[in-house]
Amino acid sequence: MPSRFRVYGSADIFIVLLVVWFLVVAKLPAYAQTYQVLHFFAGPTSDGVIPNVIVKGGNGTIFGSTCYGGLSYNGIAYELSPAGKETILYNFNAGYGACPYSLFAWKGEFYGTAGGGAYRDGVLFKLDLRGNEVVLYNFSPSTTAGIGPGLGFQNSAGLLYGTTARGGSNGSGTVFTADTFGKVTVIYNFPASDTQGSSVSGLVSDENGNLYGTTLYNGSLTCNLGCGTVFKLDAARNFTVLYSFTGGAGGAYPSGLIRDPEGNFYGITFEGGTCVLTNCGTVFKLDPSGNLTTLYSFTGFPDGLFPTGNIVRDASGNLYGTTFDGGLAHCDGFNYGGCGILFKIDPSGKETIVHTFTGASGGDGANGGFLLLDATGTIFGTTIGGGQELNCPLGGYGGCGTLFQLTP
Repeated sequence: MPSRFRVYGSADIFIVLLVVWFLVVAKLPAYAQTYQVLHFFAGPTSDGVIPNVIVKGGNGTIFGSTCYGGLSYNGIAYELSPAGKETILYNFNAGYGACPYSLFAWKGEFYGTAGGGAYRDGVLFKLDLRGNEVVLYNFSPSTTAGIGPGLGFQNSAGLLYGTTARGGSNGSGTVFTADTFGKVTVIYNFPASDTQGSSVSGLVSDENGNLYGTTLYNGSLTCNLGCGTVFKLDAARNFTVLYSFTGGAGGAYPSGLIRDPEGNFYGITFEGGTCVLTNCGTVFKLDPSGNLTTLYSFTGFPDGLFPTGNIVRDASGNLYGTTFDGGLAHCDGFNYGGCGILFKIDPSGKETIVHTFTGASGGDGANGGFLLLDATGTIFGTTIGGGQELNCPLGGYGGCGTLFQLTP
C-alpha cells in the first residue's frame, strides 16, 4: 500500500470526527443485513494469520488461504465446512511457497501463486484436496516471466492469466499465461521507463480476448512515482493506457478492477478523492472510451477510508467493497484508529454502510480484505485483522483476522 500517511493529534481527530459525523452520517441510510463471523483465525501454529483470497466450493464449503501463520509461519490453505469446521489442507513452507495470494479451482484441484519458492521471488503452485502441493513454476530474476506473480483469472479452458510486479525483459513486470502443467508464456513486457505503469496488479478479460488491468504507480507523475493507470492489452498484444490517474478528486493508486456486460470498468483507488481529513480513496467507473466517473469519495468517519482488496458487483449493479481504516469503531495501531467498513455503492453513487467492523475487542473483524459474491447474493469475505486473538503474532492488526458471511 502507498505510505503517504499523515499523523494527526487526538484533538484534531476529535474535531474532524464531530464535523464529519454531522455532515455525513445523517445522510447514510440504515442497511438491514445478517452478519456472521464464520471463523476466527487463531494464528500459528494451529491456524493462520491475515486471511486473504477465498473460493466457494460445492455444498457451501469455502476454501481459502492466509498470508502468514501455520506450522512454518508461511501461511496455510484451509477448508471450512458449512458447519464451520476448519481443516488445514496445507502448511506452506518458504521453499514451496509463502504467503499465498491467488487461488483458482479447476477440476477438483487448486492453482495459485505465492511468494517464496526456490529463488524467493514467487511460485505457481497446484494443491489437491488431500493437501498435496506441487510447485509448477519458480519465478526468478533470471527467468523471462518476472518476479512477484499474481493471477487475475482463469479461462474456460483452464488457462491462467497473471502479471508480475517486477522483472521480465525490461525489469518493470510482465503479463503472462500459465497452463495447468506449469508452462509459463510471457505475452507482454512493460517498458523500463514509461508512463505505462509499474507494480502491475489484476487482470480481467472481454469476449474478444482483450485484457485489462491496473498499475499501482507510474502514469501521471502528479503523485510520487505516479498515480497509477488502467490499461488495455488487445488480442494482438497492442498496449493502450485507457486512463492515467492524477490524484486529487480523481483518485490515486487503483486496484480491484472488474467489468460489467456493457464493457464499463469499476475499481477503487487507495488514495485521492475529496476527503476533508486526508486522501481517503474513491470508487470509480471507467467507460470503454476511457472516460472516468468518480462514483464515491470516502470521508473517513463514519464511512471508511483507504478502500482496499477487491470489489464485487451484484445483478442490480450495486458494488460492494471494504476499507482498511475509518468507520466509527476504534482499532489501535493505525494513523486514524478505525477498524474499517463493508460498503455498498449503488449505480447512482449513493453509499450505504453495510457493516462497521469493530475489531478484536468487539469479537469482530478489522481492516477489510477479500470479498466473494455468490449466485444467491450472499457475500463472503475476510478481514486481515480483528477477531478473538488479541495478541496475534505476525499479524499486527489487533487480531489474526476473520472469515465472515453477510446475507443482504
